[in-house]
Parts: sequence; C-alpha cells; structure tokens
Amino acid sequence: MKKIVLLISLGILLTGCSTEEKISESSSETSGTVTKNDEAATTSTIISTTTAETVTETVTETTEAAQPVFTEISENIRVYDLYLPENSELKPEEKIIYSHEMEMSDYGVISNAEGKISLITNDGTEKLLTESPYPDDAYKWVRTDFAIDDSRFAYSVCNEWGNSGFGVYDLDKMEDRQIMSPKEYDYFPKAVCGNSLILAKRGHFDFRGFAKCDLDTFEITDIDLPIDYENMSIIWNDVSENGLGAVLSMEDIDDKQQSTEYTVTVMSLDKCEIIGEFTFETEGKYSAEMEFVSENELHLYAKRHEDGVYNLYDFRF
Repeated sequence: MKKIVLLISLGILLTGCSTEEKISESSSETSGTVTKNDEAATTSTIISTTTAETVTETVTETTEAAQPVFTEISENIRVYDLYLPENSELKPEEKIIYSHEMEMSDYGVISNAEGKISLITNDGTEKLLTESPYPDDAYKWVRTDFAIDDSRFAYSVCNEWGNSGFGVYDLDKMEDRQIMSPKEYDYFPKAVCGNSLILAKRGHFDFRGFAKCDLDTFEITDIDLPIDYENMSIIWNDVSENGLGAVLSMEDIDDKQQSTEYTVTVMSLDKCEIIGEFTFETEGKYSAEMEFVSENELHLYAKRHEDGVYNLYDFRF
C-alpha cells in the first residue's frame, strides 16, 4: 500500500498555485523575423507593388495558448487554482441532478421530464418507459444514470434523502427490471464493469461500501474491501469503468485552528485491495467531489465559498 502524506498550508490555498513553468515569448530581432510556434499560427499575405512586378510575401505570426498553472506537491499530485484564467478550461461541467436527456442512437432520446423516464423515438413519438413505484408521491421520482450498452441503461429510483432503489431498462426487449433498496441502506448505480453494475451503498448518514449486481441474474453481492468504513467519515465516492473505486474521507485534527485532514483511498474492486492513499491537511473545510478521468488519473474538486478558494487536485497512480 502506497501512502503519501501531504501538508498544505493556508497560504498556498488562499493565494493559489505558483507557476510551475514560465511561458516565454520570443520577439523579432528584425522587421522580417517572426518567432515560429508549433501550437498555433496565423498566416497573412502582404502585397507590395513595384513598376516591374507584384511581389507576394507570406509572414507567419504566432500566438501561444495559455498553459495551465499548477503546483506540483509530489511526483503524483498537482494542484490547480481554478479561479486563475489559465485554468478556466479545467473546471468541471455543471451536473444536472434532477433532469437530463440521454441519446440512445438506435432508439432515440431518453427523457426525464416530470420525474418519469420516456423514450422519444427518432420519428418524434413519445413512449413512457418507467416511473416511480410511488407515482402519487411528489418526493419520489426516477432519473437515468448512464448507458450500460447500446440498448440498456441504468436509472435510480430517487427520494428526498437518497435512493429508494435502482433499475435497468432494456430497450431491445422493452423490459424494465426494478430493484428496491433494503431499509438499512440505499443503492446508487456508479458504473459498469464487465457484466456487473457497480453500486455504492449508503446509509442515511454514512457510506457502507460497494456492491455489484450481475446483469444476467440481477443477484447483488457485496465487494469485500480491506477498508474500515464504519470508522471513516466518507463524503464522496466514485467508480471507474476499469474497476477502480475511490472514497474521499475527512477527519478534524485541530478544532482551534479548524484544521482538517482529507484522505483519498483508491482501490481495485476486482482484486479487493487498496492500491493507493493520498492524505493532505487544510485549514477549514471544503465542499468536495471527485471523479475518475482515466484509468490512472483521479480529479478532486475542492471549493471553499467563504474565502474564494476553488482547487483541482490531480492524482496519478
């Protein structure tokens, strides 16, 4: 198990990240010399007229795109201040929680209007696919999560506090399979790994681990990981398409200074083992979320509204 312990001071978090690499620009030594750049170039044509002939001269002017600015706090971790103009492209897209559309190319568009899931076919016909098992309760609804393959998608049966269950809809067979959560915890669909739907398990106030649902039999089994969920305050989790799970936990370490320790634990759900831990301290608490962006890269977005801190932690493993 690889453990990296990091101390991040308040000064770094409030003033933003220092520049790792300085971008230099070459200037022309003479009026006819222009710096070449491989990243971006524009070409203009200057025409000069003489009594003998018309001469066309091509001058290449270059502009260099702004490079992201970061602080490299270890070999595996970079921190980006997302309020810097150079890092604006790294901000995550705003997530639509209650309603969004999803295209299934062979069938049409899956709609989430009015808390129900419908199919709008390519000819414009709308067909109701599924709805909450409690249609008269305004605080319960269904919402699509992601496509499983070309004809199936996963969805959640939502309630005011979490998920009452989840479902798998097969557009090829027009079959709906809905599975309700037990009373002790809720199931949240996270990703598809092989022939299994990976689920996060949450109680009302705590994280209970991961499980998998066989997409043929719909049998659900827990994933036994070497991590003490009961004694961890886990505030976020994510699952990658290649079978990695990650949890973000926090612990108060100094009430007077309001210091908080955050730990990101990355696990192999297939091998049931921890493959990396990343720990760092901050002054004050953050609202945070994270997501896998590739099979060996994880992004953690940390925001503190009261003093305008918004950082991206980039973990490589």
